[in-house]
Amino acid sequence: MSDIISPGHIDEVIRLVTSHGTGWILAFVFFSMFVENIFPPYPGDAVIFAAGFISGSGKLSVEPLLILSIIGSVASIMVVYAIGRKYGRAIFEKRLLKFLGPDNLPRIESWFSKYGDIILLASRFLAGTRSLITLSAGVGKISAPRMAIFSTLSVIIWNFLIILSAYHLRSNWETVYRIFSTYNKAVFVIVILVIVFFIVRAIIRRRHRL
Repeated sequence: MSDIISPGHIDEVIRLVTSHGTGWILAFVFFSMFVENIFPPYPGDAVIFAAGFISGSGKLSVEPLLILSIIGSVASIMVVYAIGRKYGRAIFEKRLLKFLGPDNLPRIESWFSKYGDIILLASRFLAGTRSLITLSAGVGKISAPRMAIFSTLSVIIWNFLIILSAYHLRSNWETVYRIFSTYNKAVFVIVILVIVFFIVRAIIRRRHRL
């Protein structure tokens, strides 16, 4: 979770959004979950955590919150996936992202061929790499129905976990928030280390071939 919405500021956020009515809160949740995958720095998890806390205080119904958060997430996932299907290979081949080159394509296709379902199910739990996984799934030739099914399952589990944790444990929301925040940061660090490991290994292998 981002520090943009931190325990020290959540009371101000709650007062701000509740002053505009539940319709605006739900619209903001949908917008946030849609933008999160297209613009990864956006703090979508923090937004739905705050909304779950608001719901737990009796100012918002939890059912539409869950539904709209899931629809927003899945819709943006499918948009990024479609971009990956259509332009993903060009992104890799032209090195539009510095750390993604044509050498990565066979490996990505192999990973999604062998472990595609598992990767998609785990995608929402891998903070900092969700959009990259979604884009790579398009490159890895995952079918649209398969992408939709397994990504939706991942979104449902993750969004339910965050929203219902904030909803039911509102008296200890600071502790719950810190747990999720620490988890996301730890996962992000682990993912970066794994990426660095594969990059270093690829460089070493290339030098040995020379």
